[in-house]
Amino acid sequence: SMLNFAKGQRTKSEIHSLHEIVKDALELTRPQIMTEDVIITTDVSKSLPPVLVDRPQICQVIVNLIINTTQAVSKHGRIEIHATVEGQQ
Repeated sequence: SMLNFAKGQRTKSEIHSLHEIVKDALELTRPQIMTEDVIITTDVSKSLPPVLVDRPQICQVIVNLIINTTQAVSKHGRIEIHATVEGQQ
């Protein structure tokens, strides 16, 4: 929020598929993942309910998490990304 205030940009939350957002983030980080020789597995079902988010912002967050985690694990490391529904969340 602070960053948006400083930049003067407004967020635009819309309904999106979390599965598609994670897929896009993985595609954006593919070169980094291949360079670091890290295996990433995902369990983010297409059947998850859609989420109300600012797509570019949440995709950037996921990209940053993937890159930071890729750099933190050793060569031949493994990263798992999971998303599930618990109750109403």
